[in-house]
Amino acid sequence: MILRILLVTLGLSVAGAIVGTAVGWAVLVSWGLFDGVIAVTDPFVVEFAFIVAGRMGAVLGPVAAWLLMRHVPIGRAIGGTALGTFAGGIAGIALVIDPVLSGMAGFAAAAVWLRAATPRHSRARLAPGSSSD
Repeated sequence: MILRILLVTLGLSVAGAIVGTAVGWAVLVSWGLFDGVIAVTDPFVVEFAFIVAGRMGAVLGPVAAWLLMRHVPIGRAIGGTALGTFAGGIAGIALVIDPVLSGMAGFAAAAVWLRAATPRHSRARLAPGSSSD
């Protein structure tokens, strides 16, 4: 049981890192398209996305999944929080506030909304003989 929890958490962390990196890169590239300052392949953009956004996704993904979104389908949880993070980051750029903090706020808002919008009984039925937790 403990091994299963650790493997799921590791998988969530890897997914969070990958999606976090992609979303961080997309926010910075979008910013660059509007300002004309940042290039898609600029080493700063790639490094920032990997180091900051990827690491944040690696940590926040599993935390949000276990604490807030246990009954949310995994694809919906990943996609919804990615969209929330992207929207928050873009809003931060538009409002001239820190896009990292606004991206985190968008992530949190999306996670809370997904939890509220997903009924507990919507989780998939378990196979006979398997346990729920």
